[in-house]
Amino acid sequence: MNKDNYRVYPRRWAVLAVTMLVNATIQALWIAYAPVASLAAAYYGVSELAVGFFAMSFMLAFIPFSIPASWLIDRFGFARVVGIGSLAVGGFGLLRGLAGPSYALALAATAGMAVCQPLLLNAWTKMPAAWFPARERATAVGLTTLANIVGTAAGLVLTPILAGSLGLSGTQLAFGAAALASGLAFALVARERPATPPDESASGERALMLEGLRHALRVPSFRRYLLMAFIGMGVFNGVTTWVEAIARPRGVDPARAGLLGAIMLAGGLVGAVLVPALSDRSGKRRPFIALGLAGAVPGLLGLAFAPSYPLLALSSLFLGFCLVAVSPVGMQYASESVRPTPEGSSNGLVSLADVQPARAPELKEVHDKVRADLALEKALDQAEALAAVVRAKAETAGLEKAAAASGLVRKETPALVGRGQPLAELGTGQALEEAAFSLAPGETSEPVRAASGYAVLRVLEKKAADPAELAKQKGAIAAQLRDQKRQELFRAYVVAARDRYKITRNAQAYRRAIGEPS
Repeated sequence: MNKDNYRVYPRRWAVLAVTMLVNATIQALWIAYAPVASLAAAYYGVSELAVGFFAMSFMLAFIPFSIPASWLIDRFGFARVVGIGSLAVGGFGLLRGLAGPSYALALAATAGMAVCQPLLLNAWTKMPAAWFPARERATAVGLTTLANIVGTAAGLVLTPILAGSLGLSGTQLAFGAAALASGLAFALVARERPATPPDESASGERALMLEGLRHALRVPSFRRYLLMAFIGMGVFNGVTTWVEAIARPRGVDPARAGLLGAIMLAGGLVGAVLVPALSDRSGKRRPFIALGLAGAVPGLLGLAFAPSYPLLALSSLFLGFCLVAVSPVGMQYASESVRPTPEGSSNGLVSLADVQPARAPELKEVHDKVRADLALEKALDQAEALAAVVRAKAETAGLEKAAAASGLVRKETPALVGRGQPLAELGTGQALEEAAFSLAPGETSEPVRAASGYAVLRVLEKKAADPAELAKQKGAIAAQLRDQKRQELFRAYVVAARDRYKITRNAQAYRRAIGEPS
């Protein structure tokens, strides 16, 4: 075919948009229980581990269903398969919302979504191959990656907000309705291919699936990329999962550790848009893959050894940028390097390599963490007892002398602080803020939990709120109060769950697990 037989259609962006939409909504459904695990456990009357199976089922289903999904995509076309899959996801999402407190029914609906997930994820390179010229395909895959990250972020952010007003079932129903609407949009807009192919590579013949898989696995560069994808996504998933444990030894509290995960995702958002576009513009894939993987090394080293929080944040940003940017470029490289293997088949193999199988950790893998948790628990008990002694002595001797008698130093904030602002080296926290702002000048608090242990607070001066300043902060204060009410609701559910189940702490079992004498 000559150049007159090729044409690039503006409609390709609409097809990409609805593809991004269905991928974003299934990610939101996947992660929707993670930020409200304790609420869900109390609502369904199960453990938080059982709630974890909602998300885990997606990974468990992906392993056996990835290759069959790729066959369906290559055999019947991405438009038909993704359309049916996304509508089914919406239907299962509605069923999960209508399940009420039935854990079994909600889990069955989630399993249905999990089986459909490969139908969506394994078409990431199939659609661009039909609608986009080669110079734009990595960009299209990058934008789909971006949609996945945005969907995950939306699930994490919106679920607690919606649960506070709609309840857990209402929240799942809302996500299911959004997924169904996106599936309908995809069915209305998406078509398998344009009337005229965008370039010569889009019009080429493709091998049958089994023959294509055999061919792909015989290509050395493709096998090398599968290994790199497995390691790279393993590192990314491991860091995002264990970021709090990684940062804790440097005095980072859970809230700021969670922020590191968000910063990593933000870096990934930028990388997923910028790097694939540069790869398309240059017409090269391998240099960008190599640079991304090499650039991830200093980011990983920074997370492991950076002594300060700003350096940890910078390392997280850089690591997310590099690792996420590699994924869309690598997927397109894998698709191009193994032709005539169908895009659905090569995409399915790469996606399968990205999945880290779920398993229970062995004792030797959690030995250090168990030991650290036990040591931390002992240290906190001692800190609370010491803080109580300081509090008692402060009533007669004053806080400064009481602290000095226990080998501690009294410290002051350099100026008046308002709500949401750090209390000097103690940082921020709801318990600290509630204690500090409930005291009258000259009063001393009971021991208060802080990020680094326990503290005793004394208010030296209070200043009435400035009406003008209050008006400026009205929105932030309202949001804080809403968050406080949500947390109170969650705690109420947790208390109800604890009343239902008997919880005991076996210190001897802890010691036996870490090899200490009981």
